Amino acid sequence: MIDKVVEMTKQDIAGNEVEGAKLKVVDKDEKVIDSWTSTKEPHKIKHLVEGETYTLIEEYAPDGFVIA
Repeated sequence: MIDKVVEMTKQDIAGNEVEGAKLKVVDKDEKVIDSWTSTKEPHKIKHLVEGETYTLIEEYAPDGFVIA
């Protein structure tokens, strides 16, 4: 299946949305598929191919948090 869409959120240990984290998704060749800054709303990651391998990378954590 091509163009799979996945919703992603960034939450703290209590389940609260964390705003301000910089995240990206890369494919197996480390090509950036999507990048965004977290908000209180889920982020939709598009253009994924089912069966392929992707990695979620947190590049920056907002004040009071550490990079996951």
